[in-house]
Amino acid sequence: VQYFKEESRKGLEYRFSTNAFKKLRESPDWESKKKEYYERLESELEMIAKTGFSGYFLIVSDFIKWAKAHQIP
Repeated sequence: VQYFKEESRKGLEYRFSTNAFKKLRESPDWESKKKEYYERLESELEMIAKTGFSGYFLIVSDFIKWAKAHQIP
């Protein structure tokens, strides 16, 4: 569960650095919005952990990473 949470947080940080968040990062209320994203992530992570699906998401993530590495859509 801990590994899943760490990877999820890293993934959110990565997404914040992409162009998809550029406009939001430049807004004056970015810190407040960023906090909302983290709160939502923590809420979702707790629900996933409670239901026991952490392992499932990690396995699916491995499949997706492998497929992308082998140019499989």
